[in-house]
Amino acid sequence: MATPRLTNNLRRHILTDVIKHAFQQKLDDMIMEEIQLAHDIFDSVYADDIELLASSKPHLFGKASTFNLFLDSNRHTLCFAGPSFNTYSIYQLLIGFKSLEKAARSVPYSARSGSPIAQFTSSSKFGRRLAKAEHISDQFVETVRNAVSSANAILDSTSSFNKLIKAWPEIESFAKPYMDQSKTNLPAVQTTALNAMLDIPV
Repeated sequence: MATPRLTNNLRRHILTDVIKHAFQQKLDDMIMEEIQLAHDIFDSVYADDIELLASSKPHLFGKASTFNLFLDSNRHTLCFAGPSFNTYSIYQLLIGFKSLEKAARSVPYSARSGSPIAQFTSSSKFGRRLAKAEHISDQFVETVRNAVSSANAILDSTSSFNKLIKAWPEIESFAKPYMDQSKTNLPAVQTTALNAMLDIPV
């Protein structure tokens, strides 16, 4: 009896599930920390009644999801919905991140146009928080990159589910949902129409 085929598409699904299992909650928590930092910095620069001011003088304000600032001489962009410090290109396509409310706020047009709203030093309270958040982000990206590379090395080394589970027994619970799919993974071909198209005798 032939063992189920492990195709590239199914490898991708298994990898996605494994990465979600390991890192989704950590990613969500990290992004929430970044969002909180963005709001804290914004609120520290502008008065608490900025929303009221925006409603009374709307011509001075516009909605924006990001703003810029200077940390020492370096320009930084922060986002009210995260992520701020890294595009997460390694794993965003794999696991993404949750849709978050309040992704935009009313900001002065000067900030909306990209002008930095403030300048902090690296030794300031927000400077230290920014540096810590960036460090955590960089470490997380590297950790996920290594995990994806190691998992792919095993997934790509086998051509069937049986061989995969033999080489990596712990992956069985992640692979099982896709084993039945592998039996119908190849596209159905309408041979009658194809034979006629190619003038093949039947």
